Amino acid sequence: MEASEHYSFVNDTKLDFKKLTFDDKSALGRTFLKSFRSFPNIQFNEVEVNECGDFFKRFGADIETLSIVSCDISERKLQSILQSTKNLRQLQIQQCSDLFISGRFLTDSNLLLENVTCLSLALNRHLTDLLFNRITQAMPNLSSLDLSGNTISFHKGLHKKFYPGSH
Repeated sequence: MEASEHYSFVNDTKLDFKKLTFDDKSALGRTFLKSFRSFPNIQFNEVEVNECGDFFKRFGADIETLSIVSCDISERKLQSILQSTKNLRQLQIQQCSDLFISGRFLTDSNLLLENVTCLSLALNRHLTDLLFNRITQAMPNLSSLDLSGNTISFHKGLHKKFYPGSH
């Protein structure tokens, strides 16, 4: 037990939530909310993310890496999560195409994640140049970027929608 609580082990520990529904009020969510430990590395893989505001309010300041892979998550929930993770260093949003489909992610947001240096937006079909611009503006200190498997959308219909009055 003493070894498992040592700082170096805690930093190397990753919570990997896979193929479940994550909610503050579920048995799993309540169990983690009672925990005395911090969780610096979290991955959601094929997770339906419901109301998890309490979890991220409690542990968000300690989270350094966050991976969201193939998840069902709304723009509003992800934005709320990111606002709670001010010390985040690495962010991965992969295969979450539905997240970007409306094109409104981070609209009217003052989100600033100045500690994020590594960003992966791999395999997101509906990523546009405007969404990419909004996301990278919120992370001014990026030193590593992964856009593999993306086709950043740009065609006349999108241009008219997001850049009205522009030639």
